[in-house]
Amino acid sequence: MRASLFDIQDTENKDVKIDAVWKYLGSKVQEHQATFPITGAQLHEMFSGTSQKRCDEVASIINKYSDEFEINTPLRMAHFLG
Repeated sequence: MRASLFDIQDTENKDVKIDAVWKYLGSKVQEHQATFPITGAQLHEMFSGTSQKRCDEVASIINKYSDEFEINTPLRMAHFLG
């Protein structure tokens, strides 16, 4: 089994690691009108401990790729986020 770059259970310096990913993605993350879009406000309601800015960024990425991975109905989005 190949070791991953980041251990998802290692919460030490979590924000630094997440920020590094955002810096890498940079302008590669663009808005996309998904078939079943989700908003940052909706994510923030579910994950209230996360900043609104981060929720907006994650919503943008989910919306960009959700159609490609067929997360395009309320039920599929609920399973994905649940």
